[in-house]
Amino acid sequence: MRNRFPYLSLMSGLLLGMMMLTSCGDNIDDNIVYGVGSVTFDKPTLTLSVGGAPVQLRATVGPENATYKTAVEWSTTDSTVAIVTGTGEVISITKEVDDSVQTYDGMVVATGMKTTVTETILIGVVTPVGPGTATIKASREGKAASCLVTVE
Repeated sequence: MRNRFPYLSLMSGLLLGMMMLTSCGDNIDDNIVYGVGSVTFDKPTLTLSVGGAPVQLRATVGPENATYKTAVEWSTTDSTVAIVTGTGEVISITKEVDDSVQTYDGMVVATGMKTTVTETILIGVVTPVGPGTATIKASREGKAASCLVTVE
């Protein structure tokens, strides 16, 4: 016997597939983990005085959509010169930036549109201990920022 409704099977399969996809959630990206691409500091170098006041150092983890960017590992190369302590304070700054696109020949062209981005900034406190130099680092997922600290 010949099928009188050949498209009914196809439509049923498509409908079933759409129902399964919808049941996964509204946002398919919910289960995707975005890795850290960079860690940067607001200051590449610091000059401090022995016995002087501690100084804040701000680390930014990028890109904006990195999944785990609210914590970094703070370290120093010489704790007899300077120590660093993560405060646990996290600041989010939202700003608008100009959109741009890169053309096939490598030129960057502004689109005239703006995009809102949020930067997550982590605070570390650098305390001078004794004379010398030390490198303060903040790292996450193999990416690190370095700040050369000189204590006089």
